Parts: sequence; C-alpha cells; structure tokens
Amino acid sequence: MCDLMLNLDYEIFEVWVAYNDDAIDDIFRQTIEQLSGKMTPILINNLVRELNLKEDIKAYLKLSKLIKKVKPDIVHCHSSKAGVLGRIAAKRRRVNKIFYTPHAYSFLSTEFSKRKKYLLELRNFCLGMLLQKLLMYQIARSIQL
Repeated sequence: MCDLMLNLDYEIFEVWVAYNDDAIDDIFRQTIEQLSGKMTPILINNLVRELNLKEDIKAYLKLSKLIKKVKPDIVHCHSSKAGVLGRIAAKRRRVNKIFYTPHAYSFLSTEFSKRKKYLLELRNFCLGMLLQKLLMYQIARSIQL
C-alpha cells in the first residue's frame, strides 16, 4: 500500500486513507507522515482484525459516512475484514469503481482448517462477483487446499 501511495500523482488524485493506528507498521506510519498535506489520513480505530460485531458495525458506519462525505470515484480496499467492510460500504454508497487488493490470502494460512479456508474463499469469490474488480498483488506460494 505504501508503494501505491508513494507513486500516485497527487495533482490528479485526491487521496483519503482510512486505517487503524494499532494495525500499522513503522513503514506505513512514515509514509503517512511523508505524504502529509498531499493525502488525507482518516483514523478508524474500530477497524480491528479479530471478529467483533460491535466494533465491526462501528467501523462499517464510519466508512460509510466517510464515503458519503467524500463521494469518491474509486474505492480501493486492502486486507480481509476491512476490505469486506469497505467494499460493502462503497457499494451501498453507489461507488462505481471498487477495487480490492489482497495482501495475504487467508486460505494459505496453516492455522485454518480446510473447511474454514473453503468458507473464506467462498466469501472472497462471492464478494468479488458482487462488488469489485480484484487486483492481484503477489502470490508467493501455490494454493494448497
């Protein structure tokens, strides 16, 4: 995501980035600081990794409100759960161009059972068919299900 932010033409694009400060690394933090004044960072601490219905609903409502305010031509989401919430909010707000870039495929994780991997993939497939174009990032390993 940092590469994407660092290589955009800010004379053409107005960029808003929603993120959770607890979930970013030093490189992302430095990139946001470096681009201060060129892009608008939006802190949404409800975007938590673990499933938490209360926080997930709050995050969705904040994303939806942000999209309503900004009225973007393009919404580009990253990460699994935040990506789901962002894509649904963008679709609800009638954004025409919704993109998703996965960075780590859940179905490649060794910590998940085959059933959970299948369900995660089914979710991604269904959302992909309904909501956006999928931008492939890097897949370092072949799928082993």
